[in-house]
Parts: sequence; structure tokens; C-alpha cells
Amino acid sequence: MTEYSGRDGGGYSQDPAVQPDLEQQSSSPPKTQTTPTPLLRPKDAAQPFPAEHLGPLLPAASAVAELTSAPFALAAQSLLGVASLTAQAIANVETLDGPKPLSLFFVSIAESGERKSACDRHALEGVRRFERTRQETYAAAYGEFQNELAIYETEKRKILGASKDAAAQRADLEALGPEPRCPAAPELLLTDPTIEGLLKHFEMAHHALGIFSDEGGQFLAGHGMNTDNRIKTATALSTLWGGGAVNRTRAGTGPSMTFFDRRVTCHLMVQPRIAEQLLADPDLRDQGLLSRTLLAWPGSRIGQRLISPGQGRKRAVEIERLAAFHRRITDLLELGLPEGPAKPLDLKTLRLSDTSRDLLEQFYNHVERMQADAGPLQDIRGFASKAVEQTARLAGILQIFEDETADRISDANMVHAIGLVEWYLAEAKRLLEVSVVPVPIKQAESLRQWLINRWDAEFIDLRTIVRKGPGALRASILARQAVLLLEENGWLAPEPGTRVIDGAPSRKTWRVIRG
Repeated sequence: MTEYSGRDGGGYSQDPAVQPDLEQQSSSPPKTQTTPTPLLRPKDAAQPFPAEHLGPLLPAASAVAELTSAPFALAAQSLLGVASLTAQAIANVETLDGPKPLSLFFVSIAESGERKSACDRHALEGVRRFERTRQETYAAAYGEFQNELAIYETEKRKILGASKDAAAQRADLEALGPEPRCPAAPELLLTDPTIEGLLKHFEMAHHALGIFSDEGGQFLAGHGMNTDNRIKTATALSTLWGGGAVNRTRAGTGPSMTFFDRRVTCHLMVQPRIAEQLLADPDLRDQGLLSRTLLAWPGSRIGQRLISPGQGRKRAVEIERLAAFHRRITDLLELGLPEGPAKPLDLKTLRLSDTSRDLLEQFYNHVERMQADAGPLQDIRGFASKAVEQTARLAGILQIFEDETADRISDANMVHAIGLVEWYLAEAKRLLEVSVVPVPIKQAESLRQWLINRWDAEFIDLRTIVRKGPGALRASILARQAVLLLEENGWLAPEPGTRVIDGAPSRKTWRVIRG
């Protein structure tokens, strides 16, 4: 039996405390009394993305990273998202818990200027080409449909208006046949749909769609994710991720509609401020949408993206590699979403070979042990509990991209998928563990940042903080709480005597400690 050795080559440890990829270790010296205590634990640096485990997607991901100079993880997320979009219309995958979709949800986090848009633009070119080609034929096909529908409705009215008994009319209607079917709308990609809008597209367009946005804040701050709709949207997306049926109840007249066997892949690119709100959202954590999402927040490359001699010649090679990826994506879309009226997906199930099943079961045991109390994955059990299924899905996506005629997951692609999910586990642990911060601590940290970056004087008082400080601290009771937290942690030191602060005398002041 093949045994996966792990990314470090040392095999899985039985001891949850010995996990160098996932445990956070600190060798910081003990702080002296005069050293302020950080209010927030800083995020660990991101681990390098395991490029070698992208398998058949590696050439295209390397090309996108080279052409954009973006962090490699952003390029990988974009390529995996597009591969999931295409594969989900062709196959399901066998998991340890039965067949599951090949749909994945991704969130990529990066500052403005990190080339997020460029990564998605390069990765999605094959999909856009597919949409453009379908758009050219859709207008003519839709015109023909309207003509056929008009003829059908005219004939139907004649039958219903004829002086015949019900049995004769019923026979004539059966002879007329079903109403003409509308051609499928060519759009595959949506940017910020509501759930109602997504279901409408499922009704009018293909049965496998993608929510892709390089400005993911538009979706997260839009109508579908506002306070009133967040849980409804998250629940529907989670249901679609699992391959379940979703229902739309029509307002007013008309029957409700249930959508079976629909697929959706999601890739949102967001800036850090939006990401921090998303990761800390208790509703999305409790509901489970975040635990179904593969996260990436790579380190910045800004300042390192220099042009080297001969880069122009290398660029031509990368463009050709990417063109091969686009051709492959277009071919897979043509296979999974044939032209004509929207039809149910013809999904086969990729099976696990004996060896790939053994590998997946070993990985299951590895992840399960690490979720034990005091284990390294204890605090992200929601995400960790879905890691094995995510692994099977990733393996299936790599398999379809490599060979759409395959009926089993290769051992190599299972090893690749395990390597990717090991990284995603580490990334989720890195980001989710530090994302939930009590509001008073957040407010105190915002005050500390304001004092360091916006306040030049040596001393400060409560009145000035309320008047000029962070907007969340314009109430004196909140400002006082933040000041006390900063004082307790050594960032503010009480000073005796009266001082002039911002042009007015103040009897209670603090010295600002800037670390």
C-alpha cells in the first residue's frame, strides 16, 4: 500500500503536538516591564504555496504568476477556480461519504495593487472566449425560439378556442406537443448575484455557473449579503456546494420551483479590510459557509516585481503555455455544457482507486487526530472536518483537467490534492484563529494605531480622543475603556500634573508609548 509521506517527507505524526506545518511556535524572549504588550497576536507569515502539487495546472499557474508578477497563491487560486468551474459540469467524485460535486469556493485576499484583477483576467480568458462564441449564436437562436413560440401559442389558442369537447381538445394539445424550449443564455460568470438572481440564471442559462469577482467586496457588501439576507444567501450557497436542491418560492402568482443537480463555483478576491470582516463574521462561521471556503492571503510582492533582462522572451513562452490552458478550458466547457437549451448535467462519478482510497483514509486519520482537544486544528474544526472532502474534490478537478475520459482518481492526483489541502489547513489555521477579536480590543487597537500614525504630540487626554480620535470612540465611555486597555498593556502611561493638550489645559493626561 502506498503511504503518503507528507510535505516534509517525514510522514504523519501520531502526536498532535508535533506538526511543524500547522503549529505556531514562538521563541520571543520574555517582555520586560517597560515593553508594551501587543493587543493583538499578529498573523504568522504565509507559507509558500505548494506549487508542485498543482499537477497538470502548474504550467498555467506559473505562466499567470510570471505574466502578472502577482503572489503565486493568487495565480493558483484563479487557476483552480476556473478548473473547478469546468470540471463541475462533467463529473462528481467519490469521497469517503459518497459522491460529491467538483464545485469549490475560494476567497483570495490581497491589497490593492497586488494584481488580483490581472490574475483573474488571465485565468478566465478561455471562459470568456466560450461566452463570446455562444453570444454570437445566442441572438439568432433566441430569435428563432421566439418565432416558434409565437406559432406554438397561436396554434394552442386555436385549439382552446375550437368548439370541441374537452377530450378532443386534450388530444389536439397532445398532438401539438410541448412548448418550444428557450436556448440557454451564454453567461457562465456572475459577479454579485443575489440568490434569487443566481436561481434565475439556473432557470435560463446552464446548470453549472460561477460567481467570480476580482472586487469581491461588491458581492459581500451587496444586497444578497446584507444583514437581512446574509444567512439565507450563505445557506443556499452551502446547499449548492453540497450538491443539494435549492428552492425558489415565487412572489404572487406562479408555482415555486426546486432546482436539482445545479453546480456553482465561487472565487472572490477581496482586500484585507473586507476579509477581516468576513473572517470574523460569527454568522458565517456558525452557519458553515466559511468552513467550505479555501482561503489564501499571501505575502505582498510589491517592491520586488522588477523587470529582469530577457524577461520579454520569457513572456512569450508563458503566453503560449497559458494559451494551451485556455484551449483546454474551452474544450472542457464545450463537453460539459453543449449548445442548445439548458439540459440536466450528464455527470459521471470519478471513483477512487484502491491506492487513492488508502491515501485519503490515511489523510482522514491524520486530520481527525489533529482536531482532538488541544490539537493544532481544535479551533478550526469546522474547516478541518471538511478537509478530506475538499481533498477528493481537488483530486477530481485535477483528474478531469488532465483527462476527462478517466473514470478513476490517479494516485498522483490524490497525492497532489492532499498536498494542497495541507497548505489550505495551515492557511485557515493562520487566518481564522486570529480573526475573532472582542470589540473593546479592536477599538483599543484602532486608538493605538491612531496615536502612532495620526497623533504627533507626546501626551494625550480623553477629551481630545473623543473629539479627534477614531470614529468608533466618539462616546466618552468607549474612549475611556480603550484608554484603560492601552494603559493596562503599556501603550499609555498616566502623567501627573496639568498639561496643555490640543490648545486646552487638561488635568488628566497620558504619555503615548510608541513601542
